[in-house]
Amino acid sequence: MIIFWLSLCFISILVELFTHNLVSIWIALGAIFASISTFFTSNHYIQILVFSSLSLLTLLIIKPIIEKYIGKKCELKEIEKTKEFKID
Repeated sequence: MIIFWLSLCFISILVELFTHNLVSIWIALGAIFASISTFFTSNHYIQILVFSSLSLLTLLIIKPIIEKYIGKKCELKEIEKTKEFKID
């Protein structure tokens, strides 16, 4: 089952590289934690619970923080671009 979780992680990272939606990366994080859980239990239901709960938890907690940081960074770049093109 560890091969499944690591494959899901790899695919999610690839999807995130092409979409930049900040959704697939949380699935990748959940898959990493689920692959770690395979060392402690062979119960697939527990691994799925670890995957889904940690994917959702990281999505709900970390995504707003990152969007706030990225949003400010993008605004600053736009301000800098407008200053460069304003010639009086």
